[in-house]
Amino acid sequence: MMRQFVQLTLLTGILMVEFVPVALTQGRGPDVVATITGISKKTGQVTLQTDDGTVYRIGKKEGWKVGDKVICYQNEPGRKPRLFDCRPWS
Repeated sequence: MMRQFVQLTLLTGILMVEFVPVALTQGRGPDVVATITGISKKTGQVTLQTDDGTVYRIGKKEGWKVGDKVICYQNEPGRKPRLFDCRPWS
């Protein structure tokens, strides 16, 4: 009985480890480089503009200033365009 429990637990763990990375990457589109064009002190929102002229608003992160470039993930096509998980670009 104990041996069967251990086998079932190991099998479940192995299957979960294989599917977790797939689940975490879903919804992430291509990387987009954008320039910070404005920061609202009142709302804490940052205005980003991509090279193609598209403008996005996201929450500010520590150390960002106007003129900095950031790289973000963009959601997949077919949904309302949105940037997330932005980080400094060098």
